Formats: sequence, structure tokens, C-alpha cells
Amino acid sequence: MREWVSGNNRYASRALLQVLTCCMAYLLLFGDTNAEARGRNLVETTPSDPYLHSLIQLSRQQKLYTDLVWHALLHYKPGWWHDHVSEVDGEDFFLSQQGKTSPQAELEATLASFFSKVRLEPNNMAARCRFQARYFWLKQKLRFDEKRMPHQSCPEFNNFFRELNANGISLIFPSSDPNNPSAMLGHTLLRMDKKGQTPKTRMLAHSVNYAAEVEDAGGLSFMWNGVVGGFKGRFRTIPYHLKLREYHKIKNRDVWEYQLLLNQAQVDFIIRHVFEIEPGYFDYYFFTENCSYHVLSLLDTINPQSRFTDQLKPWVTPVDTIKLLKERGIIGQLDWYPSPQTKLKYKIKRMSSSERDMVVWLAKNGLPASREQMVGFSSLQQARIFDLGLDYLKYQRIADNELDVSNLTESEREILLARSKLKHRIDQNIPIPDTTPEEGHDTSRLSLGVGERDDTGFMQLGWRGAYHDFLDPTPGYVLHNQIEIMSLNMRYTEQEEKLELDELVILDTVSLAPRDDFFKDSSWRLHIGIRNEAGTSGVRQGVFELETGAGLAYSLGQSVNMLIYGFADVATRHGKRYDKGYLNQYGLSAGALTELGGLWKLHFYMSQLVDISGNTADIRQVGLAQSFILGRNVNLRLEVSRTELLEGKSVEENVVDEAFLSLNIYH
Repeated sequence: MREWVSGNNRYASRALLQVLTCCMAYLLLFGDTNAEARGRNLVETTPSDPYLHSLIQLSRQQKLYTDLVWHALLHYKPGWWHDHVSEVDGEDFFLSQQGKTSPQAELEATLASFFSKVRLEPNNMAARCRFQARYFWLKQKLRFDEKRMPHQSCPEFNNFFRELNANGISLIFPSSDPNNPSAMLGHTLLRMDKKGQTPKTRMLAHSVNYAAEVEDAGGLSFMWNGVVGGFKGRFRTIPYHLKLREYHKIKNRDVWEYQLLLNQAQVDFIIRHVFEIEPGYFDYYFFTENCSYHVLSLLDTINPQSRFTDQLKPWVTPVDTIKLLKERGIIGQLDWYPSPQTKLKYKIKRMSSSERDMVVWLAKNGLPASREQMVGFSSLQQARIFDLGLDYLKYQRIADNELDVSNLTESEREILLARSKLKHRIDQNIPIPDTTPEEGHDTSRLSLGVGERDDTGFMQLGWRGAYHDFLDPTPGYVLHNQIEIMSLNMRYTEQEEKLELDELVILDTVSLAPRDDFFKDSSWRLHIGIRNEAGTSGVRQGVFELETGAGLAYSLGQSVNMLIYGFADVATRHGKRYDKGYLNQYGLSAGALTELGGLWKLHFYMSQLVDISGNTADIRQVGLAQSFILGRNVNLRLEVSRTELLEGKSVEENVVDEAFLSLNIYH
């Protein structure tokens, strides 16, 4: 009963999340109302073989269809219109027409399939070979006498199992990539660690990756399909070195590797389930049934009494799944592999300004044109310059999407030859960050605050689903990046004497990439939400807003811990408070971020948007937000702002001043 309640709470929360993001909740609430028609009818479950009949009767006596391992193998969850609904959406995963919603029908059809010679699509295998985990588990429970069953050889699985040759599994976490919508929160996958594997040979192992199948989809279409389940998600077994190259080199993402504390029997059973689930597919949802969720669903098969996926929030982030596994004591050794960009930034910080300038000159002009400038540097300094110059030239090739950077260019050969003549050995190791991703603040946030807006007091209750903003504690998160998903603020005002919506943020993401002599990345921002906005009459009305901008960011030198940025912005707003029902604007925004002693963070911002839709509604805003870090999961915030609404009246009549103090608790 407890499992049913907790599962339904999760589905209810998931449905609410979809309502808020895309008004498509009915797809989840009503589920698959035609589920009975989705299975196959390839196997007749009426037993004609006496031994099959006895096995089915024994499974009924033991009520194996209620066993939690069976539910995990079929990915059953409590449903709205059925007691159980499988999250698998590919029809070829079910052997019974009722298999998606009936654990008993699917179990008995599975037993019958072991006595059938029918070969199953899409891989033309006998059921006993295709469904390896099901067969292995049922054989243990019912003690199969295989002499009384049709013999089936399974060379495909035997080759698969032998190729993986695994005696361990590691959870791999490539860090977040704000410039990639599908990976803005990071990603998780599994690596099947080979027997006798070393840190150097780990790349020869295979990885199990779950991802959406995307064909020529980008921009808003990509985001929309990801939100409403418009993509098919599939498991794929891929050589780990290919995934490592994709995440570690091409995308400049740090890679964290967490060894899982599993025994050999558990590893083998997961491999069996990977083999049988690969041909199927799931509907892919960015915020719920995503990579991290379904990676955990594989681990559910060896932890059915307390399934990991039942412990997750309705929205799922990779960091949350790592936190969960660590809390459950399943994580062992941790290894960190910094990206080329991380390595470069670490080395750059350790060099003097003259050395950094020399590296840039060397990379741009080559060694022959740099020999005269190199004379003033000691041999140790030259060694450092050559090392960083080689790394920087390789990084530039990676940034230019050059897939194979193993072959040296002529300029790199010249520098490498000069470096070989210098005997200095320089420590190239980069220390692991003090705070690992799972040790950072929790991703959800509850806030309670008080404030004053134009001499009217208010109280505000806020909640954020995920993930991180500029004023949150920094350790464990990518610096200068903000990603907020589903942030809701409710206000009770003294004047209105009622609780009402102030703002709903569906998605707010800002990527600030500091530019300097080495890195020339651009910054960008995107905001989608609904705001209860006051017009010139003072009446507050709901407004849908979409804002985006592109710009640049700069760090104020090595000794000053401050980042400044500027954006060129465009915005569109829709609501009844506008004469035409909409408002289109363009403008500029700028700001500065700094952190003092790790306990005090400040964000100064200002913007001006000019109306281009004929509503004569310009907006100017300036503000200062501060955060006082009280602990890993607690902070105090103070924000003051002034907003000028230029809607046909003088500025003095349309100034909105606001001050707000809040206590924020992360969970």
C-alpha cells in the first residue's frame, strides 16, 4: 500500500510539472488509455505442454507476478487507471497484449514464450535469448528443469556478455553544459568496468547510455519535444572511449567517475537486463524520465525492495541521483578527470601576466617569430610557456570541432622539439575541487520572506524545483552559470489581503563565459515565465513573458574577484494589460557579480527595454541582490530594486521601489 501511495504521489507531481511547463498534463494524467492493445499476441499463454502448465500453476501459487523484482524488470509503476503501468513504451518489450498493465499476464506469457520457437522482432531472437534477465530470474524462482524445455542457444547474448567482461560498474557524471539544452543539468551513464581494469585501460570498457533519439531538431522545437515526451529514449551500449571523447574533449566538460559498490551477481544481473531492454524504448522527458532516471531504473533490478526511482523527486537532475546513491551507501571510490578547458584555466592562474602574454603570442605567431621575445624568460619559465602553449593550441583545435587532435601540427612539433631540450619537470596534476558535485547545495529551494513595495508590505512564499542561481552557494556547481526550473513565488499583500501569484518561472538560464586573451566564448540568457504585473492603473494582471539575449562577459583580472557582463536583449510579453494584448521590446542589460570570502555574494544589475509594438511601454530597472551564506543549504538574501514603467506618463508617477528579505532553505 505504501508503494502504491508513494508512486501515485510521484505521478501526480509529474503531471503537475507538465501542466506548468507546457499545458500538456493530460498526456500524463490519462496515461495510455489504450494500453491493452499495445502488447503483442505472439505467444499463446494457454498451456499445451504439461510442464509449462505446472510452471504457470507454481508461479500463481508463489504469486511471482507480485514480486518486486518482476515489477522492476518490467518497469512497472502505479498507474491512474490501472494498478500497474509499465514505463516502457516500445511494444516489442511485451509478450502479452495486456503486458503493459498486467504483471501476471506478462509473466505467464513470458513462461509460455520459453516453450515457443517464435523468433521475436526487432532482433530475430527466441524469447529465452532476448529476455535474459527474465529467464534467469524465473529459472531461479521456479527451478526450471531445462531438459523438459526446448533447447535454445543464445550466441548474441554470450558474445555481448563476453565482450563486456565486467566485474564492476561505475556511474559517470559529465558536468553540466549550459550551452547545450539537452545537457544543461549534466548527464549520467554507466560504465561496465572490465576485470583487471586500470585507470589507463578504463577507456577500453563499454558504457551503457540512455538518451533521446533526436533527428534534425533544434532550438525551441528541441525543448518542446523534450518537455512533452516527443522523443524516443533508448539504451545503447557504446565503447567508453567514444563517450569520453564526446564529453571530455569535444564539450569541455569535467568527468566524474563514481565506483558503485556491487557484487558480481548484481553486475551480471544488470548486464542481463541491459541486453533485454536495449531494443525497447521509453518516451523521453527532460525533467522526469530522463537519462538519470532510467540509469537508476537499471539499478532498481538489484534493489527492488526500496527502488531508487521511487525515492526521487518528480523532477530528476543528475546531481540528485548521485546524492541519492551516496546516501544509500552504494558509492565507493571517486575519480575526477578535468576537461582541457579546466586544465588550461588552472595553469593560466599559476602564471604571471608576462608569461600569459607570451603564451598567447606563441600560439598566434609560432615559435620562429617568438624566439626573440623568449630571450627574457628563464629556462623554467620557457618550459612553462611551451607546456601551456601546446595545451592551448590543442584546445583551439578542439574548440574548432576538430575530432582527432592526436596528430601534431607543424607549429606544435616545433614547440614540442624546443620543449624537449629543456629538462625541467613541471607537475601537471590538478587538485580535485574541494567540493564534489554531490556535496553542493541541494537543488530544490524553499524561501520565506518579507518586503515592501511602494510603501505596501508583503510576505512571500517561494519554491524552486531545480537547480542553481547566481546567489546560491557556489561549491559543487559550474561557476557563473544559472539554471532555474519551475520557480514559484506567492505573495500576501497588506493592501489586497490575499495570497496571489507573483511570478512563475518555467525556465531561467544564464551562461556567463568570461572572455580574455585565451577564451573568446559568448554569453547568453533565456527566460520563460508568467508574472503578475501591475499596470499604470495599479491593477496586477498575469503576463506571459519570453526574454532572450546574447552578450559578453569579462573578469576584472586575477586579483579582483568580479565578473561584469552585458547583453543585447529582445523580449515579448502577452497579457490583457497591454492595449494590443502583447508587447515586443528590445534593449540592453548589464551587471556585475562578485563573491567575498565565500560567504557574501552580490549581484548588481540594470536594464532598459524599449517598446517596438506601439504600446509606448518602455521599462528601466536597476537593482542589487545580496546573499549571505549561512551553510551548505541555508542562506539569507536581501534585494532592493527600482523599476520605471514609461507608459505615457512622467517617470515619477510610474516608479516601483521594492525591498525584499528572505530566508532560503535547500532540500
